[in-house]
Parts: sequence; C-alpha cells; structure tokens
Amino acid sequence: MQNLRFDDRLETTLRQADGDGIGLPIKWHQLVDILAQNPSGFDPAAVASGLQKARQFMDMVPATVREQYVRALSGRLRSARLLLLLSGDVPAVAAAAVSAARLRDHEWADIVPHMSTRARGFLRNRREIGPMTLHALR
Repeated sequence: MQNLRFDDRLETTLRQADGDGIGLPIKWHQLVDILAQNPSGFDPAAVASGLQKARQFMDMVPATVREQYVRALSGRLRSARLLLLLSGDVPAVAAAAVSAARLRDHEWADIVPHMSTRARGFLRNRREIGPMTLHALR
C-alpha cells in the first residue's frame, strides 16, 4: 500500500489567518513562508487566496518586520507570484525579496515585465542572471 500524504498547511494557515488581529505578524510570516516554497500540490485557488491575504496583511505588519521575515527566506523563495507581490513593497522589502528569490531563468524572464522599475534595478544587481532574464531586462 502506497503511503499518501496530504499537505494542508496552506489551508490551515488561511483558516487561522481569518481570526482576530492578534499575532498578525506571525500569521503573515507563516503564510509567506508556506507560499515561498511554491509547492506544486497546493490548490491554485488556495494559493491565490493566500497571496491575496498576504497582500491584505502587508499594510498591518511593520515594514521592518516584513523585511526581516523576507530576509529569513533567503534561498527558499521559489514562488514567482509571491516574489512579484513582495517586490512591489517598500524598497527594503523589495530588495530583500529579489535577493532571497531562487527562480529559474525562464521564471525571472516571465515576471520581469510585471516587476516595478525599482525591483528590476535590484534584479540587475544580482550576480547570477541568466540569458533570458538579461534579455527581458533590456
């Protein structure tokens, strides 16, 4: 018998996020941490809901806290959609997000047109930019 595992972390976090404002920075951090890992097994509707909730909470979590949490994602931010959301934040958070992201060359190239001018500037400063991304940045 095959051992099946169902990953309901995102749905659980979304249910908990609907509670009161207590611990909002922690709830935002949990949500962003799960979304950053870009697991393919999550329901696309739940991912969209999670991104919407993360955006909603951004204004309620201090920018310094958001920056700290995003820096902690270094090397684990693998979601282009979450990166787009975070790269549109204040400069410190945007810089941390672009630095923390680990996307494939084609993923970077796909989102470059949707990134803010500032975020594209942060991307230009990365050392390991692939040819497709370089072309998109031009």
